[in-house]
Amino acid sequence: MATVELPTTDQPARKKMFGLRIDTMLLVVAGALVAFGLMMVYSTTFDWSYREFQDPSVIFFKQVQWLGVGIVAMLVAARMPYHWWRRLSVIGMGGALLALVGVLVIGSMTFNAQRSFFNGSVQPSELAKLMTILYLAVWLDSKSDRIHQLSYGLVPFGIIVGLVAGLILLQPDLSAAGTVIIVAALMFFIAGADIVQMGLVGAAISATAYL
Repeated sequence: MATVELPTTDQPARKKMFGLRIDTMLLVVAGALVAFGLMMVYSTTFDWSYREFQDPSVIFFKQVQWLGVGIVAMLVAARMPYHWWRRLSVIGMGGALLALVGVLVIGSMTFNAQRSFFNGSVQPSELAKLMTILYLAVWLDSKSDRIHQLSYGLVPFGIIVGLVAGLILLQPDLSAAGTVIIVAALMFFIAGADIVQMGLVGAAISATAYL
């Protein structure tokens, strides 16, 4: 009897770099985005940098320094077992909320907005984006089928996202708040929210945008 070979579904082995198994394509995409971002930073700040510091590249190299910090953070995070993020999600979310409150009290005023520390170098809203995704991923997973219940699903979801987005809007930072709301709504839908719940979420977002 003839045998039929089934196609293999094994993923290709990832290359090792710095002692880590690296997704090469993801690294290339991230690197391209970083390079494009640096180009945009230079093209939009060289005139301002020259007027402020008599050097067109001062602000650009400040961004490069923060890129170095980000690369170190990336390597540290890549070595952490992903299960640790479940444990750190609550602490991280609490830290992000404290930073969002703190920036409203002692943050630097830049371009008529109080959204950063250290004269615009650190924006808590960027940390809040990441922590909101991590926290919601853990929270939605814990709810399972109970997400369809009003008291377990939509109401606490609205409180969590509304608190984060509301603090960001007070800075004000409309784009960051919009990003948090849109990503959170997509996660809520993917987690199993029904059409009625998504309709209520959409109505709440529309009312917030109008206000």
